[in-house]
Amino acid sequence: MKCPSCGAEVTGRFCSYCGAPLPAASNDNTSVTKNTDTDRLVDDWQSFDDYVNRNLSKSVADSGNGTGSPASGKNETPAARRREENKKNPNSGSGRSRNTATNQHTIHKTTTQKTKHKKKKKGGGLLSAAASLTTGSVKLGGTLFYLVLQWICAALMALSTLRMAQNFWANRVTLGSIAGVVQEKNYAQGVYLIGALVCVAFGCIQALWIASRKRMPDHGKIRQVDMGRGLFGFVVLVLLAFVSTYAYPILPASPAPLEGAKLFFHIVDDLGKSFLFMNVIGAILCVVRKMGTR
Repeated sequence: MKCPSCGAEVTGRFCSYCGAPLPAASNDNTSVTKNTDTDRLVDDWQSFDDYVNRNLSKSVADSGNGTGSPASGKNETPAARRREENKKNPNSGSGRSRNTATNQHTIHKTTTQKTKHKKKKKGGGLLSAAASLTTGSVKLGGTLFYLVLQWICAALMALSTLRMAQNFWANRVTLGSIAGVVQEKNYAQGVYLIGALVCVAFGCIQALWIASRKRMPDHGKIRQVDMGRGLFGFVVLVLLAFVSTYAYPILPASPAPLEGAKLFFHIVDDLGKSFLFMNVIGAILCVVRKMGTR
């Protein structure tokens, strides 16, 4: 049919020369016009593309710039318009594809970082477990070490007390019978027995004191801590050994109480250097134990 606007011979619903809409085909022209809806749509798109391409070529020729680009944004090609639309609307077309690719890259990067973090955390967990195990082993070893020192000190004090008790008991009748202390008013024997009982009792109390521990709160629990007990007892016995060495020779045999004191220092002096050595070692170990509790 002819276009009512430009008179060109065209088909479809739009003129391929001027773009004007064409009147609907009559029943007489059914043999010329395509009948199916699909064919009409194809003709319409072909007519529209011909119109756009013809106007584009005309505008390029009129511009005369030789670059082949349209003179203005209004005569852009469909592909250019789609690119402009994609820029304006990122959620459509290739823009949506680029956003999807970007999102996938971001997700992949995040997943990779999480995987590396998990691997690093796993490796750090192993190192932490090894460090905790090593620390626990060192702490257990230190606890056993100071426990052994504690019982060594208790054993030294008990042994010193036992040796004093044996020597005092062996010389119990040197100044008279025990029963005659009151009946015969044997003051020398009384002083000797009192000194012997005080030393033996002191040694027994110190041995038990060394074997005990102080109770202290620790994170809601009661923990027994070795505070280095026994240092005072060992120091007293060391001083007693030194005093006995110098007091025994100079004390007179009378009056009677001094005679009992002289015999007491003589018994302690007879314990010898081994007695002094045991108490010195015990005092040193007590100091080491005290340093370990800090």
